Amino acid sequence: MLSYIELAMLYEGNGKSKDAEAILREALTIEPENQIVLSELGFLLTKNVGTKEAIDLLSKAVQSESFTPAHYYFAYALGKDGQLEKSLASFDKAVKLNPFEYTIYELRADIFESNNMLKEASADYKKVMELILKIQN
Repeated sequence: MLSYIELAMLYEGNGKSKDAEAILREALTIEPENQIVLSELGFLLTKNVGTKEAIDLLSKAVQSESFTPAHYYFAYALGKDGQLEKSLASFDKAVKLNPFEYTIYELRADIFESNNMLKEASADYKKVMELILKIQN
């Protein structure tokens, strides 16, 4: 399964989101309950297509707490769908699972910013920078 995920990431990194989506959908036919595949496809759809199917996929992925990105991808999709309260609650859960994952704060800052919550967005962007600087040291 890892080869499918890595190939999809390679495609997406090279601007070939449709190819990445096709690879992840193929992987999902092989392992329909794979948390990582559900999460990555859901996040890809959130960024490129829309949130309806993404939320459906991500709601399956968050059934288990073993993959933190599922939670912050789900939170991001909810936020992009206009479900701010649910989004922030899901981000809080992701922070509890891994408070040192800077992507949580980066995505939450984007949701704050898009909802004109600039003070909160600024605080999260600051947290992103602090965590990145800790990683580099």
